[in-house]
Amino acid sequence: MKQLWYKKYRPKTLDGFVFVDDHIKSKIEEWVEHKEFPHLLLAGPPGTGKTTLAYILVNECDFEDVDVKYIAASVSKGIDTIRDEIITFVERSSFGEMGRVVILDEVDETTPAFMTALRNLIGEMYDSCRFILTANYPHKIISPLKSRLHTITFNTLDKDSFVARVYEILTKERVQCDADTLLEYVERYYPDMRRTINALEHNTVQGVLKAESKEATEDDPDWMKEAIVYFEQGMIKEARNKIVSNITDNLYDDFYKMLYKNLHWFSKSEDGQDAALLTIRKAYVDDTVVANREIVLSSCLVQLSKISKKMG
Repeated sequence: MKQLWYKKYRPKTLDGFVFVDDHIKSKIEEWVEHKEFPHLLLAGPPGTGKTTLAYILVNECDFEDVDVKYIAASVSKGIDTIRDEIITFVERSSFGEMGRVVILDEVDETTPAFMTALRNLIGEMYDSCRFILTANYPHKIISPLKSRLHTITFNTLDKDSFVARVYEILTKERVQCDADTLLEYVERYYPDMRRTINALEHNTVQGVLKAESKEATEDDPDWMKEAIVYFEQGMIKEARNKIVSNITDNLYDDFYKMLYKNLHWFSKSEDGQDAALLTIRKAYVDDTVVANREIVLSSCLVQLSKISKKMG
C-alpha cells in the first residue's frame, strides 16, 4: 500500500526533527539521555510536529510498543474513555523496564469533566506511567490539569525553512512544479506542515503539481476584511466589535494568515511591513498559550493600526 507523504516524511529520530528552539532541543536530549521525562503538554499550532515529537521521545526512551497507548482525544473525549481505555491500560503491568506511556492527542478538544478526571489519574500514576498531551489551543485546558504537566510550546518554522522542507519532499517524490505554484501553497497553509504536504500530494497529477481549484481557495470572509478597514481608519472599537461578533476558535488561524498575506494594508514601506510581520508573528505565537485569544488578537490589531499611522 502506498504510504501518504506526511507519514513517509515524518521524522523518526531526534536527529531528523527540526527544532526551532535550541533550549527545547537541549531539554529533550537530556530526557532521552537519562531515559526519564515528566508528564508533558506539547502545545502549539496545528502541523508543527507535536505528535511527531511525542512518538520520537517515546521511541528514543526505549518504551516497548505494547506499553504505548495512543488516543485521539478530540474523538474519544467522553468519561468512558478514561475508565474503559486509559485506566484499564495503565493499571496493567508493563512489558518493558520503562513502564507505560499514554499519548493523548488534541486534549484541548475534550470536556472539563474529562480533564478533571485525567488530572486526578495523572496525580496517581507518576511512578508507573507517563502522560504526553498535545494541544493546539492550550488556553482551553483547565488550570488544575496544566499544573500537573511540563509545558513545551512549539513555535513555527521560519518561512524559508518551511519552503526548503516542502521543496525537499517534492524533489524526493520527483514532482515538477514552478516556483509561483509552490509559493501559493505555502502562502495558504503556512505554518501547518501537515496540511501543506497533504495538499501538495492531493494536487500532484502524473508527477506535476497543479494549482488548487478555486473551490479550495475561496476568499476570506467579508467580515474579516471589514474589520481591517475599520482598523486602517482608526475605528478600533468598531473593528473589535466586528471580530467579537463573528470570530470562532476555528477561524483565528485563518485570520492571522489573512493579516500575514496582506502586510501592504498596514504600510507601503519595507520597514513598516517588517514591523507588521513581527507584530503578527508574536500574536500568532501568544495565541497558542493564553487564556483569552480575543485580547491577543485585539491587541495585535491595535498595534498594527499604530504601525499604519506611523509608517504607512
